Amino acid sequence: MQIMLAALGIFGSCSWAMLQFLLKHVGERNTELRSWIEKQFDQSESNRRTATGAWRDLIRDMQQNDRSFESRLDEMEAKLARYAEDEKARRAQDPPSGFP
Repeated sequence: MQIMLAALGIFGSCSWAMLQFLLKHVGERNTELRSWIEKQFDQSESNRRTATGAWRDLIRDMQQNDRSFESRLDEMEAKLARYAEDEKARRAQDPPSGFP
């Protein structure tokens, strides 16, 4: 009987020690995993900020290009309008000849 109690005591203490070891290992793995997840999240946040900045720069450049194209088109339209007016004035001064 004493041998059985001693064996159960040894088994219980070994089980307890094994349980403590596993819990410590799981706790360390949990800490490592949490650290890795936080690192990945920080990297993702950094990538998101970089991408947001790149998109904002692209949109700003596109808006500036649109303004530039718009002003160039306005200038071209103004030149065409002046040309049309000059052509009208020239035709009004020159009588039409028989040739087209």
